[in-house]
Amino acid sequence: LQRLGEVVAMTGDGVNDAVALKKADIGIAMGATGTDVCKEAADMILTDDDFHTIRAAIEEGKGIYHNITNFVRFQLSTSVAALSLIAISTLFEFENPLNAMQILWINIIMDGPPAQSLGVEPVDRVCFLKFPISLTVQNSYC
Repeated sequence: LQRLGEVVAMTGDGVNDAVALKKADIGIAMGATGTDVCKEAADMILTDDDFHTIRAAIEEGKGIYHNITNFVRFQLSTSVAALSLIAISTLFEFENPLNAMQILWINIIMDGPPAQSLGVEPVDRVCFLKFPISLTVQNSYC
């Protein structure tokens, strides 16, 4: 499946599962019944050995990815706007429109709270229905 570009998860609890856990895109070890070798090889450990926890972890991960994407988009848009203003004024030999204090104000006071709120906003349930992100092409899915 990995050769076809699919994301592969593997669960295991024994020493014989360690190699497969290492080769999978995400190896998931059983925490209560799993061996130490298996836990070392895994990327994630299910402490309660409940497979429903995997779904909750995937949903949480997709939500975090969505919020980080929104946060970065907002930060980049405001930074590009400020840089463009300074670059254009420098290019046309105008006086610099922003001094250091104004740039600091934009970055800390004006960008901070809105960007923070984007980082913790609830995620739309539609995001959870989307397929995993391709390992070869990192595109936004929400």
